[in-house]
Amino acid sequence: MRKKDYHLFLEGLKESKFEHPSITFIVHKNKKIIEEEVEQLKKLIEPSEEVKEFTKEREELAKQFAERDEEGNPKIKTYTNSDGSTLSYYEIPGQDNAKSEYTKAFNTLKEKYKEALDTHQKLVTRFNEVTLEEKADIEIKKIKLDFLAENEKCPQEIMDKIHWMIEE
Repeated sequence: MRKKDYHLFLEGLKESKFEHPSITFIVHKNKKIIEEEVEQLKKLIEPSEEVKEFTKEREELAKQFAERDEEGNPKIKTYTNSDGSTLSYYEIPGQDNAKSEYTKAFNTLKEKYKEALDTHQKLVTRFNEVTLEEKADIEIKKIKLDFLAENEKCPQEIMDKIHWMIEE
């Protein structure tokens, strides 16, 4: 297993509906192990205070330039990804126009935080290209395939996500 597989494995563990106590115990133990690992990985790419300031100022800028609804509140669009997660963003007229006031203000803001943003981008790139490709240095709890087959049914879509914990 590579570190990039943690999310898929955790998803499978959460989606599994096993009932046998030995199996549910192993699933529970593995969930805890992987959740702790994911939290540690998140800390590696946590934004600096400067990047957090940039994000806050960027949101304020977006609110300032966003279209308004009838009550004067910024209009927000929500997009649902294929995985079911959602992404919300402000509707900003002219955001794709290089000469708009919003784009000029946004570029000025990016320039103000250029060094911090570049540093963070390098960190994220290294994380994605190196850290996530590393072999996982964890010991997950295993279950024998024969035991699983004798006691539970495991749909293929779940098996594809949790196969790391199955021993032949």
